Amino acid sequence: MSRRGATKSGLPVRSAYTVSDADSAAESSGSRARALRPQQYSAFRNSILAPRHITIDADAWVTRGPSAHFGTAIPEDYRSVKGLEAAGVLLHLQEGQEKEIAAQYSFMKSMQLCEAEFATYATETFFLGEPRSTAPSKDRLWRAERMLQLVCPPSGSQWLQPPLLELDVARSDDYSWDVRPDCAYWISTRGFNDDYAFNVKGACFVYEGWILCPYLTIEFKRYNEDLLAAQTQAVTAGAMALYNRYKLYTGANPGVAGDDVGLSNLAHYAITFTGPSYIVWKLSPNDARGSNGWNGCCMRNVSDGNCTRESDIKRLVEWVNEIHRWGLTAHAHACQMDVKRVLNQEDVDTSAIE
Repeated sequence: MSRRGATKSGLPVRSAYTVSDADSAAESSGSRARALRPQQYSAFRNSILAPRHITIDADAWVTRGPSAHFGTAIPEDYRSVKGLEAAGVLLHLQEGQEKEIAAQYSFMKSMQLCEAEFATYATETFFLGEPRSTAPSKDRLWRAERMLQLVCPPSGSQWLQPPLLELDVARSDDYSWDVRPDCAYWISTRGFNDDYAFNVKGACFVYEGWILCPYLTIEFKRYNEDLLAAQTQAVTAGAMALYNRYKLYTGANPGVAGDDVGLSNLAHYAITFTGPSYIVWKLSPNDARGSNGWNGCCMRNVSDGNCTRESDIKRLVEWVNEIHRWGLTAHAHACQMDVKRVLNQEDVDTSAIE
């Protein structure tokens, strides 16, 4: 793997001083400044993300695509893959559909349509939802739940904001972490044995007894001028999801060292859209060797493209499908195993939880 124009990862990613940053600077100067928001990306990164060692590496990586990234072979039919037989979020474009999608994006761009138009079309085209039901699952297969602008601020001891690692940075706690990403995919509790699903909340955060362990975040903005704001919102939501996945893992494996191989397998994915342009990101924990635990995380660019080009649409579809494949197989299974380990520590019989 090689990189184009690589620079050392850090915050802010690039120099960009805009009106929004001027506003945030003015706010910072007041003794009772208003809370920062991710849209004020420069000040937010410096005051909220940097003290938590949350960084963005926006330099483009040259990869062979999602198949090489995940070490998989792209199948003719994803429903033939074990564990994905019931997945309704996977994409299958019909012949010629890439051309239709490219034409639609070209039109929306030329007409300078609003952010909501781009977000609605992308959600309908690339980010599908599952049919919802409160009935227990009979097949016990993992399913994803697509959540739009979910209100889910830090709650209790199992849904936490990433901790401060640099305590001397001003305004470092001036944010509620009520992130509300435009779109996110969580795992449904319907994949657990229904007789034991109620115990899952004893091991990790479960929203309304329904969903847990998010694995993909999507953020939309209108034009490239909003690129840094989209990235900042995505890394904020992704870092919170990844940190709580880390908490589940370390709770299941007490005393793990900072260089534990299991920590290197933890991940969260994000996709940012600015108009027709997209970037696919992977969030990973930072190297924690020499520390006692969490050392922040980095969101890295793993692919990018523009949906006015048919080849880039095809590549995006492959990324979306492979992220779902990972989320509903490797990620979901690992979360389930960690839940079992945590509950076993409390002498809960987990023999039938799978």
